[in-house]
Amino acid sequence: MRSILLLTLVVALILGFIRELNRRLNDVIMNPYRLQAAGDLLIDYMESRNCWPTNWADLKQFTETPGHGLQGVREFHEIEQNVRVDFSFDPMSFSTAPNSLDEDSHLTVVVANNGTTHGATRDPNTAIRDYLIGKLKAAD
Repeated sequence: MRSILLLTLVVALILGFIRELNRRLNDVIMNPYRLQAAGDLLIDYMESRNCWPTNWADLKQFTETPGHGLQGVREFHEIEQNVRVDFSFDPMSFSTAPNSLDEDSHLTVVVANNGTTHGATRDPNTAIRDYLIGKLKAAD
C-alpha cells in the first residue's frame, strides 16, 4: 500500500514538473512573438488614433475593429497576460525633445515576468522609437 502511495506521489511530482517545464518553454518560445505583436499593435493604435492607449481595454477594443487584428499571436489575452506595457508613456512628450528617444531611454514594452525584451527579433521599443522619430521628421 505504501509503495502505491509513494509511486502515485512520484508520478504526480513528475507530471507537475513536466507541466511547469512545458509552460516555461512555451513562454520562452512565444514571448518574442508576443512582444513584437504588442509593439506592432501599439504602433497601429498610434497611427490610427494619434495617441497612446490608456489601458489594455483600449487595445482590446481596438483589435476588435475591422482591419486592426493581431499578428503572430492567436489571442489578445496572450499579450495582456505576458507583456507589460507602460500606459503612462507619453509619445507626445518627445515632440519637443527628440534626443530623449535614445535607444535605452524608455522601455515601454517588456515581458511581464522578467522586464526584458530578450529574444524578440524586432524589439518593440526600438520599433516604437523609430516610428516616433519618423513622425517627428515628417512634421519638420
